[in-house]
Formats: sequence, C-alpha cells, structure tokens
Amino acid sequence: MTELLGIGISALAVILIRLLVPFSIFRWPLWGGLAAVIADTLDVVIITVLDPNNTANFYLQHYTELDKALDIYFLLFMMIVSLRWKEKLAKWTSISLFAYRAIGVATLEITHIRQLLFVFPNLFVWWFFLWEVRNKYMPNAQIQADTQKAGNNPADNAAVQARARILPSRLSGTPLGMDKDEHNRKDVLI
Repeated sequence: MTELLGIGISALAVILIRLLVPFSIFRWPLWGGLAAVIADTLDVVIITVLDPNNTANFYLQHYTELDKALDIYFLLFMMIVSLRWKEKLAKWTSISLFAYRAIGVATLEITHIRQLLFVFPNLFVWWFFLWEVRNKYMPNAQIQADTQKAGNNPADNAAVQARARILPSRLSGTPLGMDKDEHNRKDVLI
C-alpha cells in the first residue's frame, strides 16, 4: 500500500477518523462518545484490513504513544461536554476521573510501564456514558451524597455515607423492577 510522509495510507485514515469523530461528541454526547470509543477500539483492525502486509510499519511501531494521545484527545472532548452538566457532584466526579486517567497516561509515557494502566483505569469514559444515559433517559434524576447515619457502628456509618442516592422527581409511571409502594417513596437507593 502507498505511503505518505512514511506513514501508510491506512494509518493516516485511522488517524483522521480518530481526530474527526470526537467532534460529534459536542452535538450528540452519548452517541458521539460511543462512536469515538468504537473508533479507538477498531483502529488496529482497520489498519490491518486496509494494509494486511503492513508495509508502512510506522503506526504499529509507535502505537502506544499515538493511541494514548488520541485517547486523551477524545476524552478531552467528553470532559468538556461534562462541564455543561448541572449537577456539581457529577461534574466534579467527571473532572476527577479524567484527571486521574490523564495522570496515568502521562506516567505511562514517562515510565513505559504498561501495567500502570491497571492502576489508572479509564473509569472516566464509563462515568461519562452512565451520566449521559441518565441525561437522555432520566433527565430529572439527581445524584447526591448520602449523609444519613445508620447507627452507632462506625462501619455502618461509613457504608451509608459512601452510598449515592438517586432521587427521581416527576417520573411518569412506575420504573421497571419497582412496585407502586417503592415508587411512591421519595427516594430510591442504589
């Protein structure tokens, strides 16, 4: 296959896809984010299909550095979208998880120890999808820290305080898996 600047056309196509697809996150956060994750997942597959002989070995030789840079690139788009969320706890959780992942990727680039990605997993993308699904399908649900005390046992208190509470408001009908009595309560614990 032909090359341009020492990079195979298949690799350039993947890089272009990975640079352009994240812009859809601004218009369609949930579906654009999903498209960016799919592009990230299939990048090596696309290169292999378009260039089975791998005549331009550049992309695979520098895969980790380029892939992680493109990952942070699309995660940055998601983080920018999360700054528009109204709920402060969701927004700060998003910022914290993005920063944690970015620190992990930077540490990987400095040390070249791939096992660090187990210590710095990409929890941000899953938080983003969880919250965007909530925004799309349960826009009135809120999340807040539970400050109730369970009793005198310190272990119980810590567990109660660590829980999050989803407070449905103005939901029409009964949510799946709930009977009418559960639905009529003011709060539902998860």
